[in-house]
Amino acid sequence: MIETEQCLEKFHWETSQDESYQYYVCEPNDQFEFINLVIYIKNHGYVITILGKSYVCVDIGEYLYWTAWDSIEKINLINRMPI
Repeated sequence: MIETEQCLEKFHWETSQDESYQYYVCEPNDQFEFINLVIYIKNHGYVITILGKSYVCVDIGEYLYWTAWDSIEKINLINRMPI
C-alpha cells in the first residue's frame, strides 16, 4: 500500500473545472506505474454506477480513487476526491 500511495503522489494531478475532483491523465514516462495502479484499483476496488456508467473505486489514504470500468488498455485516466 505504501508504494501505491507514493506513486499516486508522484503524479501531477489536475483539478476539474467545477473543482469537485482531481484527475491524472497517463503520461508516457509514467505508463508502468499507471497500469499497475489501474490493476490495483480494479483488484481492490468496488463498483459504483453514476448516471448509468460504471466505475471502479478504491479508498487509499485520504482519497477516493476511481477509473472507468473498461479494459486496462482503454484506460488513460484516474480520478480522485477527498473522502
